Amino acid sequence: MKEFKYQVHIDELVNRGLDMPKLHQPYCLEAFRYVFSDDIQRNHKPVLILNPSRRLLDDLMFSGYALSCYDDEDKAVIRYRNLCKTRKKMSMRTVI
Repeated sequence: MKEFKYQVHIDELVNRGLDMPKLHQPYCLEAFRYVFSDDIQRNHKPVLILNPSRRLLDDLMFSGYALSCYDDEDKAVIRYRNLCKTRKKMSMRTVI
């Protein structure tokens, strides 16, 4: 199995019986994501690393250790706006 940055956490999920999603070979491309301008340390950490207690709220999934990237800036903006509508703690900040 490939070694990932959060391998210990991934191994825990595998040991609980979850199957790894299909992996794709990495390739170089331009990608977009929404980030926090006031807390840049958080911008490159997955949600379950930033807030491990969410593991109790959400179904255990590998996606909690992934970062969302989009191949189009508009897709990133749309996703962020949709999240703001459904997540109380997210606020609409300036989208550049």
